[in-house]
Amino acid sequence: MLRVEGRGREIALFLLVGGGSAAAYTALGVLFTSGLELRPSLAVVLALAIVLPPTYLLQRGLTFQSHRAHRSAFMRYLATQAISNGVAILGAELFATAIRARPWFAFIAIAVLVACLNYTLLKSWTFAHER
Repeated sequence: MLRVEGRGREIALFLLVGGGSAAAYTALGVLFTSGLELRPSLAVVLALAIVLPPTYLLQRGLTFQSHRAHRSAFMRYLATQAISNGVAILGAELFATAIRARPWFAFIAIAVLVACLNYTLLKSWTFAHER
């Protein structure tokens, strides 16, 4: 069996945890937008409310193996999510017609953008080891 260590392990776990979260986010976004016909921005907010708590716990404990206290790490995590997902909400409002026309493509693109920004912020700030 292939054993991945160090940075490779961290990136693999980030992609696994984040990929699962992104898949759930995408499916929920499509369900809320196409199935329930909610505004795309509301679909983003609802999907985030569902996927963020378990994703935080897995990224903190498994991916980044952070020992930063929850009161500090969770507040930083929320700030990280506010920044990256604020971009997603803004995009959903600005491009609502395009999202409705191709929701799978749009929510996948949003999820990839958010994932790239999140990894950078989570690694360098949210879960950075305290000095």
